Amino acid sequence: MSEEESFNFLLDTNIDDWTTRLVYADWLEEHGDCRAEGYRALGINQYTPSKQEEYWGYAFWCHYNKGSSGYIPPDWWAIYYRKRKKMSNRREAEDAAALAYYELMKKATD
Repeated sequence: MSEEESFNFLLDTNIDDWTTRLVYADWLEEHGDCRAEGYRALGINQYTPSKQEEYWGYAFWCHYNKGSSGYIPPDWWAIYYRKRKKMSNRREAEDAAALAYYELMKKATD
């Protein structure tokens, strides 16, 4: 099992594991992966797709930390929902959210 597969196994096993999500973001950054900041934002703000597999196709998102000091711009979700496709698992939903975050940050710096 690769390192990335190990991170995803841990996240699949415990969808609320914010620490692993943040360590995964660091690992992605070390490997030059554009999803890093999106995963970091998901972890800091404790966002995760629904725990119910039947909803992964629609990627309903849950926010577990209402008192978070982090901020996810509404534009992030607008990009995500505009580009979303049917997702079959947690990883696809989180990857799509991380890539939408990357696109949003890229637009902000252009």
